[in-house]
Formats: sequence, structure tokens, C-alpha cells
Amino acid sequence: MDKNLKFQNKTYNLSEIKAGIQKKDIEKLNNKAILSLFDSIDKADKNGNKNGVLDEQETQEFLDKLVQFAKDDDLSSKEAKSFLKSFGIKDGETNILSDLLDVFITKSEKIKETTFDSKRNSVVIEYKEGYYEEILYNTRNCIW
Repeated sequence: MDKNLKFQNKTYNLSEIKAGIQKKDIEKLNNKAILSLFDSIDKADKNGNKNGVLDEQETQEFLDKLVQFAKDDDLSSKEAKSFLKSFGIKDGETNILSDLLDVFITKSEKIKETTFDSKRNSVVIEYKEGYYEEILYNTRNCIW
């Protein structure tokens, strides 16, 4: 996806957003509405567990839905409110979305690649700094 989206006087290059964004990054914002939005994006596995990390499919579904709500390259406040409402965020301030996008862009800059290990049922994030992190469902381990 090579898509620029204008929202609240900023331009977001949505192609820069990568899989591997973690719930712990969102928790630092201390905003329950943003955390609720993240939890809505993060889907449960077949056992009903969430791993607190956005995989490729979850990230792409979020971005596709965002582009769908934006009638053009400029997301209006009305479109943003409708988008947030689709995730169960009622009467939310639109800055919730811009704050989330800012974190997604900032954290994505550090991620080289994210893969799913089906044997271990885990997500492995490779960072540009040269280390890896493996996130197992319900646990978190730095493995290399």
C-alpha cells in the first residue's frame, strides 16, 4: 500500500506502518480510548487469546478500513469519528486516531520485519538495531 492520508494538518504515509506494533507501546500513552482502539484491532487466536502485537493481517485490515472510510486522501473529522465508531469508540475525540497513527509510524521505523512462527504460535519481530523479540500468546520473551 502506497497511500498518503491527510488528517488533522498532518500527512501520514500509510505504507510506513508495519506489523509488530505492541500493546506496551500504546499503554505508554495512558489513554483508555486509544488502548481500547488497539484492543479492537488486535484479534484473538483460535483459543480466544490475544498476544498484544499487531500481525500483518491485523495491520493491513486496519489500514484498509481506514482508507475505506476516507473518501479521498484527506480524512475529515466526520469520517474519523465514523471510523472510530466502527471500532466501538463512541463520541471519541478524533485526536485518538492521530495519536495512534503517530505511535504506529514512530514504532514502525524501528521494525525491520515481523513474522509468525506457527510451530511455536508466536510472533517474531526483527528490529533494525539487530535484535529479535518473540511474543508468545500470554507471555513475552526477548530471545536474541
